[in-house]
Amino acid sequence: MRIPLLVRMAIFGLLALGAARQAAAADICDRLETMYPQPGRAGGGENAFRPLPLFVPARPGVGQPGTLSLSIDVDHVSSAPKGKPGYLYVGNYPVTDIPADKLISGASGPATIVNPETGKSVPIPNACLDGPSWGYGGATWSLIQADTLDVLFQSRLDYSGNTSVPIPTNGSEPCRSSNLHTHGLLISPYHPAKAGLGPYGDYVLDVTQPHHSIDYHQTTDDCGTSLGDMAKHGHGLTDLPLHYSDYIPGEPGVSSIASGQHPSGLFWYHPHVHGYAQFQQRGGTTGVITIGNLTDYACPEGDGSPGNCTITNANIRIMELKELAIQSYGEGLYSMVHDYESDTCTPTGGKRQGECQASDSVIANAKWVFTVNGVEYPVIRPGAGRMEIWRIVNASPSLTYRLSVDPVGGGDSLPFQLLARDGVPVQQTGNDIVKQTQMLLTPATRLEIAIPAPASGGAYILRDNPVSTAGNGNTSGNVWPEIDLAKVIWPKNEQTTQVGANSPQTVLVSGPATPIPHGTGDEAGVPARCQYSVGDTRVIYFVHRFVTVYTGMKQGQGSALHPQTNEVFGLIAGIRHPDGSMDFYPEKGGKPLHSVDEVWKDGVNGTDTSFPGFGHNDYNTVCTVMGNVENWELQNWTGEDHNFHMHQTKFTIDHTGNFYFPPHLSTDVPYTKETDDLIKNLYNHKVSLFADTFPVPRGTSICLTAPDTQGCHGKTTTACSGKPGAPDCPFPGIISLTIDFSRAEQVGTFVYHCHILEHEDGGMMAKINVICPPGNQSCASQQVKEAAICTPSDAATQ
Repeated sequence: MRIPLLVRMAIFGLLALGAARQAAAADICDRLETMYPQPGRAGGGENAFRPLPLFVPARPGVGQPGTLSLSIDVDHVSSAPKGKPGYLYVGNYPVTDIPADKLISGASGPATIVNPETGKSVPIPNACLDGPSWGYGGATWSLIQADTLDVLFQSRLDYSGNTSVPIPTNGSEPCRSSNLHTHGLLISPYHPAKAGLGPYGDYVLDVTQPHHSIDYHQTTDDCGTSLGDMAKHGHGLTDLPLHYSDYIPGEPGVSSIASGQHPSGLFWYHPHVHGYAQFQQRGGTTGVITIGNLTDYACPEGDGSPGNCTITNANIRIMELKELAIQSYGEGLYSMVHDYESDTCTPTGGKRQGECQASDSVIANAKWVFTVNGVEYPVIRPGAGRMEIWRIVNASPSLTYRLSVDPVGGGDSLPFQLLARDGVPVQQTGNDIVKQTQMLLTPATRLEIAIPAPASGGAYILRDNPVSTAGNGNTSGNVWPEIDLAKVIWPKNEQTTQVGANSPQTVLVSGPATPIPHGTGDEAGVPARCQYSVGDTRVIYFVHRFVTVYTGMKQGQGSALHPQTNEVFGLIAGIRHPDGSMDFYPEKGGKPLHSVDEVWKDGVNGTDTSFPGFGHNDYNTVCTVMGNVENWELQNWTGEDHNFHMHQTKFTIDHTGNFYFPPHLSTDVPYTKETDDLIKNLYNHKVSLFADTFPVPRGTSICLTAPDTQGCHGKTTTACSGKPGAPDCPFPGIISLTIDFSRAEQVGTFVYHCHILEHEDGGMMAKINVICPPGNQSCASQQVKEAAICTPSDAATQ
């Protein structure tokens, strides 16, 4: 059939327009590469610090609330010529076989790149965002209170077979699924009555598969997960996109943690797929969220009063830290190492500028790459006399950072001022300014710091010092290596030998006035499992268990099965009453048990080899009533540090409760003492400190100090078994927290877990149900509204 001339001309015009737009986008990408050069990829020269692409809502007026609309497709990188593998640059290395987000701007408009030294911005089109140069670092979503974050999220993950991804050691969600968690935001966890119908709040128990990929008649997915068991283990599964619509409560410009008001601060986003979270988060699936403005709570210049707070002589940088292990793929490419431990490379020695070489005895031809905003060892040039304000996110799945700013060639580390932690400013008045020379960032922690410019200038290194998360005898702790993450070069301030008045030494910070008060809501008519009374303490046990399972035929032995020892992590939740008695309520109903030993026996005597992991443990769900302010005591019965995190809330350290850092912890493992001291310092802060992540010190074995004890057999390296009350581990690490459940935004179901994702994927996660007080009609109506949102347009897509 002959196509009419006008139609052919129209088609040609559209093709030419499309080609022109692609060329224009390519030109902008090339221009950005010139502005933020990465010559290290070619084998020489310094990499420039690279800001993250910035998304801002469309607003009807300056400072007025708006909506940030985005679409995210999470996929394996595949945009490459036919027959060639696609890749993303991770630092200086092109890496294939890596999960990444494809960010697509909606009605809000395109992202921009804002230079932190000049404030100038240039647009960055979608074609650059998911390209090889910019796809790994993620983006920043900049919101204010009363904004709405509206995201359409779809998984397009696909795998060639089981070897493509690590298989979890316990029940999990399907490996091709994904979802979105807005970490640290104080928003509702609402979810629709049926998976896939929306919109959702910050709800992480539902996941989306690639469209038309679900067949419940199949027994397993690509990675051996039983699709039919999803609901049994507390998950919802759909092949529809997940529509997230999250309202940020509060009044713009006001930073508070009161109910209905969201603090201004630093947050982030990442996938939360149980079983595969660490695998996906290692890729290009993370990014940063800011709420409000820094000047809502931190004032470098001025007296902090309304209208008298400026930032004219400081550079504000968002710094997302993340690492990846890679090995040679061939053709000049590298592949992602999915399953690795911290001993992939030695703690010190060899090249340490953004990378370290792995020992071939661990992984052949492999190395680690450590990035700042996706860039390996960038050079930062603040300008003479200019203060640096760093807003740092630890986006690594399992790595704990111990950061300092050290002069090149040796000498004393630069002091810095702590401004905020986990999205809440640190209260500071008078002589209580918090100044430090080292900072500990456990996974998912955010710190905001100010570094005054050295008067004489100089070159400095942002250094990650070695960290140890376990003592002697533990089989699964980590020793993280020393790495130089970035270089900072201040020119000498020629105007004065001292930092002048226009170069501030101290930032004024307005934080929460007092810690959370203790209190309880009205318990009348509340189910027994949800009651919490004055004097009660919620006790959470961090436990693990080694289980031998049989994974299949062992080659060459006919029908013999191959035994494999798996470590299953878990949590157990109970309530201790003032008289010392305890109750452990089963989630599925029934009479409570009255000791953790009964819970352990109930679990290990069953046939489920994944006890006490999430979805395999009936005694880890917490139920409470909106209005309760609870005392939580976290007891770590394992031989390594854990990292407590709770969704939908902030908590404070309870200095009136228990804190036990076993005094006989082994310190002969390198870097253990330094790590332990920083954890103790975190606990001993004399200022109000709100957080959503906090390290829980490990337990220790009596064999370390009394090797002749029965069962020790003279060994000083026997690790804790992970069982509460076990004779080999009589000294658990303990911290106490105060947790406020008074926010209306908390009503619903959300989770708490260890944010070392190796542990979370291994089962160390549990649910929280916050219910309405009987007779509270406003809470009840909100609960009904948020638990069953389903619009006709949503239903039509089913």
